[in-house]
Amino acid sequence: MLGSDSFIWTLWAFLLLVLGGALGHGLAWRGIRRHRQRARDLSVGVRAQLAQSEAKRQFMLETADVSFFEMDVKSGQVRVDGRLLQSSPEAGVESRLFSQQQWRELIHPDEVDQACSQLKDYLAGTAPRYELRFRFKVAGDDWRWVLCKARVVEREDAGQPLKVHGSLIDVHQSWLMRLALHEEREMFATGPVVMIRAQYARGTSKFVYVSTNVRKLWGYEPAALTSLSNTMSIVHPDDSRLLKDRFIQAMDSKDEMQVEFEARLRMADGSYRWHLYNSTIDRSHSERRGYFIDIDARKQAELEAAVQRRRLHEMVQELRASQDEGVVVQEASDMLHAADNLEEAFSIIRQACERLFPGWSGWLAATQPGGHQLQIGASWGREPSQTEHNFLARDCWGMRRGKPHAFNGHDHGVCCVHLKSIPREDLHPYLCVPMVAHGETVGTLHLFSQQSRVADERMADVQARAVRFAETLKLALSNLMLRNSLHDQAMTDSLTGLHNRRFMDECLSNELQRVRRDHGVVSLAMIDIDHFKQFNDTRGHDAGDVVLKAVAGVLLECIRGYDIACRYGGEEMALVLPGCEQADAVLRMEQIRQAIESLEVHHEGVLMPKVTISAGVAQASGGHAETLVRWADEALYQAKRMGRNQVRVSTKTGLAVVTDLGGLDPLEQVSRG
Repeated sequence: MLGSDSFIWTLWAFLLLVLGGALGHGLAWRGIRRHRQRARDLSVGVRAQLAQSEAKRQFMLETADVSFFEMDVKSGQVRVDGRLLQSSPEAGVESRLFSQQQWRELIHPDEVDQACSQLKDYLAGTAPRYELRFRFKVAGDDWRWVLCKARVVEREDAGQPLKVHGSLIDVHQSWLMRLALHEEREMFATGPVVMIRAQYARGTSKFVYVSTNVRKLWGYEPAALTSLSNTMSIVHPDDSRLLKDRFIQAMDSKDEMQVEFEARLRMADGSYRWHLYNSTIDRSHSERRGYFIDIDARKQAELEAAVQRRRLHEMVQELRASQDEGVVVQEASDMLHAADNLEEAFSIIRQACERLFPGWSGWLAATQPGGHQLQIGASWGREPSQTEHNFLARDCWGMRRGKPHAFNGHDHGVCCVHLKSIPREDLHPYLCVPMVAHGETVGTLHLFSQQSRVADERMADVQARAVRFAETLKLALSNLMLRNSLHDQAMTDSLTGLHNRRFMDECLSNELQRVRRDHGVVSLAMIDIDHFKQFNDTRGHDAGDVVLKAVAGVLLECIRGYDIACRYGGEEMALVLPGCEQADAVLRMEQIRQAIESLEVHHEGVLMPKVTISAGVAQASGGHAETLVRWADEALYQAKRMGRNQVRVSTKTGLAVVTDLGGLDPLEQVSRG
């Protein structure tokens, strides 16, 4: 029994051992398979990366102007890959093996000894690097300048070089340009022409080369010019903007390669001289290469000739103007005496001055009420910038002295105070001629030359003509101002500053005719100050006048620029509102009523009782003024009957036509509904 149990346990141990060995073998086999698959995946990835790197290398060889070479130092053999050996642009990248002698034959005979000598020094360790330009024979037996760079990539255990890798970069075009530029520098280094090279970027340019003869011709050291941040800093301010615009235009053009320009350059001593600049644009390198030639003598002669031609032309113009002066002055005088207002007079004066003073701009300033301030009313030609259109009489030297004042530049005259705001460079020679009639100042005539300098004899001639014309102007303007003043006095209420009843009757009749023609409307508001008699009876007529002025002030503040406010009589006032519908007129009057009700009127330091108004509003689309007034009056009386301090509307509207019986024509009446 015991022997049987031992056998069973032994059998079980053997079975477990067999099963454990089989399981371990299976797991080991799975691990080996997994590692083999991973190795295969890594191998595929490495091959893909190698293929990608080779494709990139091949693309670089096909597209770049670079070839690569490998040199075996012991055998002297050289393998070259790249575009330099292509027989045609369509051919693929060639790879060729050359012997040492064949390699020497690829280098131009004039440079082969230098190339081999420097390579020998580099391999021997006496030169730190190998870098040299030489001509290299490419496909078609053509010589092209290349930049050769090389370095040792493999050595023996003893340190002797075994293998060299290098590159051949095509620099043919840039090196030819440098050689040509060098020749130009040598040729012009001592001549009368200054050679320059400039680089441009972001709208500015900088000298990178200036020929050495600039010391003798301009007085600068070449280094002083190449250190400038902008080439335009030595160009005259009047020419720099034009020169810059010209270059921008040329650089934006695809075809234009040459730029020629005349400009003034600042010499080292501070003087300016005219130069002709001829420049070639190299867009691929963002450069300009060109030369400057001194043309100052010729340019000065041209400018002097132009000045003489201009003076001759001006003399001819002045002669013609002098011949026509009498006719122009007489014609202007006749028209000024027939003018109805200052606007018409200013228009006549403007046209006359343009004919009398060719080549001169100007203005006419008229005296404002009080005589201390003047306002420009007429101007012609090119008006100076930042002109003050209103100025004090004492700020003008001509007005202050009572005689013509001439300014012919800051070194030849004193500038008037009211012209100080004009920039110094914009202030040209001018004349101011005061106009005084009957002991009162009428205004002043100002004339500005369009030239920066005027000869003394010409200034005297223009001043004489201006004085003669001013004599005519001052009498005509004085009479016109007097007529306007009398007319204003006849049409204005002196107490309130409102228009009077006569003015209202004329304007209302004209307005009714206009709206009937244009199919428009006009509204009329009749206004009465409530209990006005009490102000006069209890506080005196002076208090009543204060109330009238206060109410009139509110009316003037609340109306539009083309509305008409009038004192109709006593404490009654009126508003003519052109183009205003009756409903809008009622709203306007309600605002005015509230504004007057909120007034605080004081007389002799004492607050007076509250002031209120009653108003009646009527509307018409044509007809008679007296009918429209009657409609508005009826509405006003209704407001008073209803308790005052309110606005009422007339029930009548349409055409204000009076019948023979004095009533409204039923066919013309339109009820408000």
